[in-house]
Amino acid sequence: MNKSINNIVAVVLCGGSGNRLWPVSRKHHPKQFHPILGKKSMIQETLLRLNGLDLKKILLVCNEDNKFLAQKETNTIKVPFEIILEPEGKNTAPAIALAALSCDQEDIMAVFSADHFIEDSSYLHKSISKSIKLAEQGKLVTLGVEPAWPSTEYGYVRKEKKITDKNNKYQKEKFIEKPTKDLADRIYTSKNYLWNCGIFIFKSSTYMEELKKYNKDILQSCIKSTEEARLTPPFIYIDEDCFKNCPSESIDYCILEKTKNSSVVKLNTNWSDLGTWNSVKMHLEKDTADNSFIGNVVNIDSKNCYISSDSRLITAIDLQNLIIVDTKDALLISSLEGTKKIKSLVKKLRKSHKDEVDVHTEVLRPWGKFISLNKSKGFHLKKISVNSGASISLQKHIHRSEHWVVLSGVAEVTLAEKKFLLNENESTYIPKGAIHRLKNIGNDTLEIIEVQTGNYLGEDDIKRLEDDYERTLNS
Repeated sequence: MNKSINNIVAVVLCGGSGNRLWPVSRKHHPKQFHPILGKKSMIQETLLRLNGLDLKKILLVCNEDNKFLAQKETNTIKVPFEIILEPEGKNTAPAIALAALSCDQEDIMAVFSADHFIEDSSYLHKSISKSIKLAEQGKLVTLGVEPAWPSTEYGYVRKEKKITDKNNKYQKEKFIEKPTKDLADRIYTSKNYLWNCGIFIFKSSTYMEELKKYNKDILQSCIKSTEEARLTPPFIYIDEDCFKNCPSESIDYCILEKTKNSSVVKLNTNWSDLGTWNSVKMHLEKDTADNSFIGNVVNIDSKNCYISSDSRLITAIDLQNLIIVDTKDALLISSLEGTKKIKSLVKKLRKSHKDEVDVHTEVLRPWGKFISLNKSKGFHLKKISVNSGASISLQKHIHRSEHWVVLSGVAEVTLAEKKFLLNENESTYIPKGAIHRLKNIGNDTLEIIEVQTGNYLGEDDIKRLEDDYERTLNS
């Protein structure tokens, strides 16, 4: 962009759970924090895409449960940034409102989702430059791309031209959200619509005025929630009590389908929403039989399949049109068409209280991580890694006892009134109800084996007394 503009605020929405990419994407480690294409996570790709824009600051909006995952991704950000933490997801209209309230009135917001594929960032920058001029005139701008096929998974936005065909009533609609197959065919044939990219550019004040017009409840709830917010840079903790009654609506339904103040700018590069395994497969390298294989996969005569292995060997013979995704604790097998039902599958898993719906065997923590090695009735075996200088919270458990064995490093253990060191191949016992803490005082990663025993072994059986990371929830 040639013109230097320093009132542009990039807003990256990264609060979704990504259910349709289960079992890789889960509630406590959703898709935007995974390297779905290539080696970088989707949010890293999104942030790198902003390089070259003259930005005033970047606002990340995410779920409070994933705040440390979001913070970990900010090492590539070269401008001031803040991370707005929602107590719970309320869709895009409130999320953007929270961001708008963190901007000056004349700031121009460029709103992005953290789960998009955009082939050429230079074309994105050109579209944003064109959109800024419209936003300065008070327009709500949506970016759209030429449809590559009659998709029923994407929304559509009408091109900026007059429709003269009175017989096609649907062509008078500015926005059409996820049409039926028949309607998608007609939209695609008409050549009058673009796919709605979910990228928006507008002044902060314009968005707030339109929100006041069409949904005062969202506006008032977000204003109150930010007035009661707690600031611990770079985090902005939105008040949970104020936000819980905020209506949940997308910007499309809440404002864009109603406003008379919208404009559309075309994005002239390949784009897609990486929301399904089918869309992921589309962008991966394929063999001569249209297969995409990730990881340890050996195949004979399969066609048009996507097979991904997290670790173990997968062998395939004469398969066709299948999606197979294998992680350490869950396996998905679906037809290409059947992937539309993954959200329903996730609901069924949650209803059945399956842990695999929300957490992986490897769970990241601000102090390090743990890997679940084995779990059954009455015991849970973990490998815990603590970063140099880091410590878990001072805590106690109501339902379980723990045994710790040091594999490598030096651990400082607080147990009730005592404090002592554990070296490699030494162990200790943490009785149920005892106040305790584990700290890595060495220069290398501390690794221990933890054996939990008790009648309840859930991750929420933690009563924190002190914490270096300001965690107030059981996470």
